Amino acid sequence: MKKNIFGLLFFVLLVPGIAFGELVIREAFSEKAGDAAAGKVIYDANCVRCHGEKGDGEGPDAGNMYPKPRNFTTGLFKFKTSSFKEKRPLDRDLYQTVSDGLPGSAMPAWKSSLSIGDRKNVIAYVKQLAKISGEAKDKISMAGWVPPTEKNLKKGKKLFLSRCSPCHGEAGRGDTTMALEDEWGGRVWPRNFSKFYSFRIGNAPMEIFHRISTGIPGTPMPSFEDPEIGDDVLNTEQKWLVANYVASLEDRSRFFDPTRGKILDAWNTDTLPEDIEDFSPWQFSKPLTFGLTSQTAPGRPPLNTLIDTVTVRALNDGKEIAMLLEWDDPSMSVLDDEDAATIIGDEDVFDDAVALYMPAGIATDNPKKPFFGMGDEKTPVNVWYINSSEAKKKFTFRGAENFGASAKANPCAKNACNPKNACNPCAKNACNPCAKNACNPKNACNPCAKNACNPKNACNPCAKNACNPCGKTEASRGDSSITQQAMYDRGRWIVYIKRPIKSNGPDDAKLEVGKASPIAFSIWDGSNNEKGLTHTFTDWYWLNVLPKGKGGRL
Repeated sequence: MKKNIFGLLFFVLLVPGIAFGELVIREAFSEKAGDAAAGKVIYDANCVRCHGEKGDGEGPDAGNMYPKPRNFTTGLFKFKTSSFKEKRPLDRDLYQTVSDGLPGSAMPAWKSSLSIGDRKNVIAYVKQLAKISGEAKDKISMAGWVPPTEKNLKKGKKLFLSRCSPCHGEAGRGDTTMALEDEWGGRVWPRNFSKFYSFRIGNAPMEIFHRISTGIPGTPMPSFEDPEIGDDVLNTEQKWLVANYVASLEDRSRFFDPTRGKILDAWNTDTLPEDIEDFSPWQFSKPLTFGLTSQTAPGRPPLNTLIDTVTVRALNDGKEIAMLLEWDDPSMSVLDDEDAATIIGDEDVFDDAVALYMPAGIATDNPKKPFFGMGDEKTPVNVWYINSSEAKKKFTFRGAENFGASAKANPCAKNACNPKNACNPCAKNACNPCAKNACNPKNACNPCAKNACNPKNACNPCAKNACNPCGKTEASRGDSSITQQAMYDRGRWIVYIKRPIKSNGPDDAKLEVGKASPIAFSIWDGSNNEKGLTHTFTDWYWLNVLPKGKGGRL
């Protein structure tokens, strides 16, 4: 027996690609059933707030959760290892869910706070709520394992593209072109396979094989053993081929790991990328993945978002600094885009967007981290912003309460360009430089006259035009020295930003070779109704501009 085990381990170690996937280590499980009456006591104390007193998933906290808590009364359980013909799960399936929780959801792991007996008892009570008696007899067959060799991964990819890509996308990032819902009417986004940590029950090939075999009941994910799907049915070998390929799509470089530190090194190189599609120079950079935290505007419900990380690279050539930002988003959202609204299943669609923050007008020899995002009067922030409608802007924030309002720049507001009131065309102030008196109808700069200073004839003195520069304020003024480009590629946004290291603008972020400056980011997912203050953001990190010949932190 020992010889056979050694031989198996030796073979596994030699198989190319076998190292991917998160294998779930299951606890030893006793087949002895629990006590439902004792389980009700445990359920009432720990489960009611999410799953409700009746087990219908309508607990007092359920409204703020995505995905929604399970409705036990339907008798449907998503994650099981009984065959697709069996509606009932195995008791060990329920035990695993209770013990280990469901990563990426509000369902926690209870194995550290409930005893084995308590967990088995609560399972018995959950089965009672679901009107399930006994246990499934027909289990998934795991026979016919196929090794994940390079040749087999190619076969798996071909099957994946023909069977799975319509929902999960060609690159496996969940960028479906269909509005998918579960049986309870909730919006469903297919799994992004590159995010191994988001799998509810692990992303090892074995776990993926289970999902392919039995499907995920109550969702659009079918069983690929079910004859009703016709020619898409997969045999055992094909299921293993697809499972291995899906597991190989994991991308651990995009996992937020706080132990990697908080310094983004801008490595020195002779040549910076020419544009967003010039990827070769980035091989000399080390990516850093930042974790994102949700922020919700006052009066809006808590934000549940699929965008939880942004990965950034940085390079410099001694004169300019370039950054490449990447984050996964299952849909490209553009303001008022009807096609996007159809895919998303929501009439309200806003722009996807990203903002990069650094202290404004502060030398790097004594940098101070501003207040999160918006800064304040004493520590303003310089912001580079780009959205999916191709608006490229540079802002200076001094504690503005609303990102959207600052971006649009109310010309009637009291600000540096309008110290009193720019909406009075007769007032002499910085916002009316074209005339000593704008009410003089013979004056060429009369804002109501159609002339070279006012080519579009705006009788509203607050309109955006050449005679009223406050319509185009400090908050929306462009900067030709900054290059900003963006593209959406199969479920992933890629943004390229380049600017001079040294800048003469009074409010520009001050960078210097050999020194570090605070840096932070915000992301808006337009398909998730994110706009203004409702978005995700990072903590403050450091951007370290490395001199030539100086190594970074690999």
